[in-house]
Amino acid sequence: MSDSEDRDEQSTKQKQMFLRKNIIEAGYDPAHFADFMSEQRDEGEDIDNWSFTSLKEMVGKYIRNTGRPSANIDSDEESEPDYKTPKRGQSSEEDSSEDERSDEDPLTASPTK
Repeated sequence: MSDSEDRDEQSTKQKQMFLRKNIIEAGYDPAHFADFMSEQRDEGEDIDNWSFTSLKEMVGKYIRNTGRPSANIDSDEESEPDYKTPKRGQSSEEDSSEDERSDEDPLTASPTK
């Protein structure tokens, strides 16, 4: 490997680490960021097409234009349900207890007067 290739690989890793910290770990959607970068220039989603300085500028612009990371979650993604399924052998508080259940079949039980 030549010195130039070594520097390029080091530069790519530096850019990847920068993006991981400032986009992914900050809570932004990496696919949305890639789309943003593609809109900035041809093949903009390829970080090797950006200098480190230009990449930092684009990340800053993206963050300014996009706002808070929590607002960037795609609406078509499935969210986790608000309820939890009880584990086997456990019942939830909303389950009727055995004491409240009737052993009589409601269709064949005689009506109460």
